[in-house]
Amino acid sequence: MKHSKQNITLEIVLKSLEEGFDAELRNEIFQILKDHDFEEDDLTGAKLLLEQNHWDHQKVHQIFAHSQNRIDETLKNHRNNSKLNLSVFIKYAALLLPFLAVTSYYFFDETDSIDQYYVPESGLPNFLEVKKETHWNTLMKLYKQNEFTQAYETVSKINEIKPKNDTAVYFKAVIAYELEQFEVSNDYFQKTLYFQNSIFKYDAAFRLGFSLYKSNDKVGAKKVFQEILSDPNHPFQEEANQIITVFF
Repeated sequence: MKHSKQNITLEIVLKSLEEGFDAELRNEIFQILKDHDFEEDDLTGAKLLLEQNHWDHQKVHQIFAHSQNRIDETLKNHRNNSKLNLSVFIKYAALLLPFLAVTSYYFFDETDSIDQYYVPESGLPNFLEVKKETHWNTLMKLYKQNEFTQAYETVSKINEIKPKNDTAVYFKAVIAYELEQFEVSNDYFQKTLYFQNSIFKYDAAFRLGFSLYKSNDKVGAKKVFQEILSDPNHPFQEEANQIITVFF
């Protein structure tokens, strides 16, 4: 079935986000949204939400599902309130849902959503891997297999042997972050920044912002992202700008 601007509705857009929906038809719907502006507030909100999430249908589907759960909870809590017109509430909840999800004012969990901007560390480059089994390649095998607890034990041993090695310091921070040990990751990302010539300085600064945010130091996190934004050479400047706009 071919779609046009005239027959695109919020219901059709929501349906296109579901798993199993025809990918070619989803792309057609998304292209119409990209190419046109809409008078309908709900479609405009859905379009903004998709743009904000780089047209990732799976991510946006999760946001809508999460938001709908919050609406259901709110309705349940107000069923005995005679002053509340539920039909009106449902109408405007459906209308405002996309905007509320975009702005994170009510339905969307900020702590979870900042993760969409986090760039996972891929690991050490291949030239550091050797045939002889060492702490380094053991660490990378464990890290790339997401065996973070064992990887943390291994990198801690390397830290003891080579306390001034910026690579070991940086990866202890990265692995601690994955384990949600944010006090440790804060400490070791900051220690990485002490190495002025470290190849990890940009990555450490960027990830430090996330680590501070996750440890509820919003002021410190904002300062880090502002410093990144003010550095024209920083590779994560665009991401920092988006994070500041959305979360601070």
